[in-house]
Amino acid sequence: MRPRLLTTRGFRHCVFPLTLMLLLIQPTLAYATQRNVLGSSRNPTWKSYFYPGRMGRTCQETLDSDGMTGTETLRVSDVTTTPGGTQITIDEGSDTQVDGKNIPTNAALHYTITRSGDLVSSPSSELIGGMAAQLVGNTVLPSVRHLSSGGVFSSTLHLLVPLSESDLSQLSGSLQPGQTSLQIAISIREKGTVVPTLTVPLGTFHDVLEVTSSLGQVEVTNAAKGAGGAFASALYPELKKELGNQRWYAKNNGPVQFELSGLVAHLTSCTG
Repeated sequence: MRPRLLTTRGFRHCVFPLTLMLLLIQPTLAYATQRNVLGSSRNPTWKSYFYPGRMGRTCQETLDSDGMTGTETLRVSDVTTTPGGTQITIDEGSDTQVDGKNIPTNAALHYTITRSGDLVSSPSSELIGGMAAQLVGNTVLPSVRHLSSGGVFSSTLHLLVPLSESDLSQLSGSLQPGQTSLQIAISIREKGTVVPTLTVPLGTFHDVLEVTSSLGQVEVTNAAKGAGGAFASALYPELKKELGNQRWYAKNNGPVQFELSGLVAHLTSCTG
């Protein structure tokens, strides 16, 4: 799944209806204020807090909570140095059991650690339960130093969610003429902080970067006149709950823990 930017996002989508699943992709961030930075690192960067940019680096992630079980594999398949920074491609595949049903997810995730220190995620298609979804526009996380300062920052994320014939029939009159998808804009409030020590299945880590997300506004931008408010009212309560998540990034390992609506996923092993 998890700007959206968490690379481990696959099986977490399986808990919710498709329209809600797709909104769990991590958002674009714009930073604001600063406080304290990571104590033991004089110049912390995404090169150390993101997944290590080593070809073949492979990590396993597991979920076992509230009757759900799942595994996810993340493999660094390409690392390229460009004038703009270091580009990293991560192949993601997950396999989740929900109420006895197997739901696979596959994606190629594209990132750039810029020379200015930001972490940028480029758009990519996803396959979730056999259906494709599109994220429009890059997502950006400011530098680790800025995030670790405790600043609050907001974002806007745009998603294109294709609709089936059945969906279109049910939404007849609620979308603008000729529309075959939901075009959704949401705003996300993000906050960074530092956890001095965190123990997870992968081990005990120090100076962990924690990022907490909460929902702002929701808008279906291709809704028919007068229908936008109803769309937003219907989506907002669940999205507020489901988009409230936390991610913990450990130095030299990447995101070692993710929590969403009481469901907790962990990295359990890494090689390479």
